[in-house]
Amino acid sequence: MNTRIQQSQSKTNYFALFLALFSWLDMKPYFVWSQYNRILYTFNTYLTVIATILLFIKFMNYSVTIHTPTPVKKKNIVSLSLVFSSMLIVIMFLYQAGFSGRVSGTMQPFNAFMFCKYFGIMLFCFCDNYTLKSAFGIMKKVFAISLIPAIFIFVLKQLGMDIPYSVIKADAGKELTGQSYHLYYGVCTMLSNFGGLLNRLCGVYNEPGFVGTVGALLLVADKINLKKWDNIVIFTALLFTFSLAFVLLLSVAFLMYKLHQLKDSKKSFGAIVMILFFIAAYFIFMEIPFSDGSDLQELQSRMEITEDGLAGDNRIASSEAAVREYDRFLESGSRNVLFGHGKSTIKEYGVDIWQDVCSYKEFIYYFGFIGMFFMVAFFICVVNTKYKRVKGENKWNIIVLLTVFIVSIYQRYSVTHFYYLMALLGGCANFALGECTETEGEKEKKNAF
Repeated sequence: MNTRIQQSQSKTNYFALFLALFSWLDMKPYFVWSQYNRILYTFNTYLTVIATILLFIKFMNYSVTIHTPTPVKKKNIVSLSLVFSSMLIVIMFLYQAGFSGRVSGTMQPFNAFMFCKYFGIMLFCFCDNYTLKSAFGIMKKVFAISLIPAIFIFVLKQLGMDIPYSVIKADAGKELTGQSYHLYYGVCTMLSNFGGLLNRLCGVYNEPGFVGTVGALLLVADKINLKKWDNIVIFTALLFTFSLAFVLLLSVAFLMYKLHQLKDSKKSFGAIVMILFFIAAYFIFMEIPFSDGSDLQELQSRMEITEDGLAGDNRIASSEAAVREYDRFLESGSRNVLFGHGKSTIKEYGVDIWQDVCSYKEFIYYFGFIGMFFMVAFFICVVNTKYKRVKGENKWNIIVLLTVFIVSIYQRYSVTHFYYLMALLGGCANFALGECTETEGEKEKKNAF
């Protein structure tokens, strides 16, 4: 019996390792960009198909041992509510391909590879909490390790050191904006031709904002625990990204943590003090006279609150054509607003008006408010179904993570990726299981889907 349990554990660990590395590669570090290495790009593309097949095999062959006087093995114990919740992501894809954009005649064509990806995301939701927690921990460590060289090179550059580099082209899509990157010793990239962006860390990824968003989610998924080395590395790197998303997402999490403490009479006074200190720190920072053109002055200007919201919210305002088109879209009739204008807008307008934009408004424009409903409902329903039995403080931690995740959609709507799902569900599993240690028998009983 013990040998069989050890074998089962070993398989789970290997599978968690695969999911972690696959999810990290799904972040698209520079060496899998189509413009850098076509072979690795193709391999990484088909890795999604392999991951979906493995998830399907694991789902079909999954079994648990129920420890009774006579041990009994039971096949998949599947919650029907989880089945319906996870299917929302596939329904969203079928909706996008079959219903959105019909009014304008710009329907998104059916893509078999994308269907495989969304089916894989659905299967991902059935992974047990121990696999998710283990995979989440590995992915977070790999992400942190990938940022360590970037931190050192960033600091050396700020000290004025001349470090040799090569120039590489941006990935497909980014290349349309004319971006290129400086590659330092194969371990760090920085945007090379966007002025102030040269002074923002982006590691081996495509831009500082991406690192700021994903890093913030990973930190919140571990309750911003800065006693762990990987969280310290991630937090340090995020400071050097000067990412507004990083600041806002952690601010939302911090305020939610402190508001929850108001329910505890012993912690309420400290929570009020911290909230007031946080608000005062913002106004003090905004009044500090930084030198013109400095990184902190740039961050300060982006955090200024105006009548239109945050001054640094350039997710759609950077394109006047996108602003005009979105306003026109909202006035084009209820059917168009509900079902979206469709994805094939480049063919109709001759140029992609959303090229410099990354906003939830772009998603609504493409797929309408029904499409947005399906996407948000998928994440909320899956988390609620898998973790509705979690109690106490960990329940609130899950609510905080889910809230921050949904807020992140505001400026990065492309959250239908495995690494985003790993940050969300892996973080929820991290809270659901906590730091407790359990016997192998107890683990197996809880490994049911």
